[in-house]
Amino acid sequence: MDYAPAPDMIVLTQDGYEGDRLRLKPPNPSYRIPDGGGTTAFAPPEWEALNPTPPMSGIHRAGSYGSLIFMHARKTPEKRELLAVVTWPHYSGSYGLRVTLVELDRNDPGKRREVTTFAVPRGVLLAAADPQPGLGVVQQLQFFAGQPDSKDESAWTIGYTVAADRNAKPLPGLIQMKLTGEPELAKHDWPMRHQGKVPMQISVQRPNGTVWTN
Repeated sequence: MDYAPAPDMIVLTQDGYEGDRLRLKPPNPSYRIPDGGGTTAFAPPEWEALNPTPPMSGIHRAGSYGSLIFMHARKTPEKRELLAVVTWPHYSGSYGLRVTLVELDRNDPGKRREVTTFAVPRGVLLAAADPQPGLGVVQQLQFFAGQPDSKDESAWTIGYTVAADRNAKPLPGLIQMKLTGEPELAKHDWPMRHQGKVPMQISVQRPNGTVWTN
């Protein structure tokens, strides 16, 4: 609930050279290859405890959630405390960022209710138009650890960069997310991906200077 890495920490990169550096120089077993491809992602112990998927031959199978971008306790307008989690799914990277809200039972960590939704399409984050999301334009995304807003207990931000190709200069962007209502948590009390309504306000300051909102 209080997980808070440094804001300049890279938690996911699609740059193969940067990924090699993070995993190998010096060796850091918490950086994994989640999809068997060119992506490198950070899997801290806190995330392993919530989303147990043991590594196999250096490849981290990211399970139904994906790789972790942000995780911290946040509150709804009704002051309900939930664990807000933002992930990058790997079974279809063209989808973009997923938001999952989890109501944890502090007496039984294995018992919880949650709801998940896709929140930001991949194409929104890119430096140029992507007519076939995930396929039409090869652009390398890199995410920094999301940060809770110290002045708003319902909000958080995620910094990122995107390079139009492997030789291009990465350009910065910023994602702002805020809970604006009560989510539709699953009725059952065990971890399972449950699609439902997650009232949120989302703003993306894109690298080209434009702003996308949901």
